[in-house]
Amino acid sequence: MRKIGLVMLLAVCAGCVSVQIPQYLQDKHPYKREYFATYEKTLTAVTKVLKNTEWKIASSADPVVFEATAQNKNSEHRRVLLFTENKQTSMFLFSSYSQLNIYVRALTNSTEVEIRYEAVVPVPFKQFRTYRNDSFVNKLLNQIAGQLDKK
Repeated sequence: MRKIGLVMLLAVCAGCVSVQIPQYLQDKHPYKREYFATYEKTLTAVTKVLKNTEWKIASSADPVVFEATAQNKNSEHRRVLLFTENKQTSMFLFSSYSQLNIYVRALTNSTEVEIRYEAVVPVPFKQFRTYRNDSFVNKLLNQIAGQLDKK
């Protein structure tokens, strides 16, 4: 009888956990860096770095759709918001799911790249969320700078 109860308890704890990560991530902890390159070169560098690090771009949109600020509406500069697919990282007893939003914004003589990161670690009855991964995001930003220096 105890064995059956233990098996049922393990089945409940090891069951599937659904993770809901919205496509648009709010700017709870954005990472920003300015590059002195054209918008087109910076956007190309961003997409190459994402491809090289195995992040797939799910879609893109005009940031005004999500952030209708006066600055965004009146801006004549080019801008795009890239959404990546969720990336699953398997761990010992659970998995971590992460996603990126990359905001590429043309400025007067440069281009600004803003990366928003969110990771969710689901455990039974709770989901832990984090918006920071300094080493990973700084590595991405440095790789973008490296791609721009190659050209």
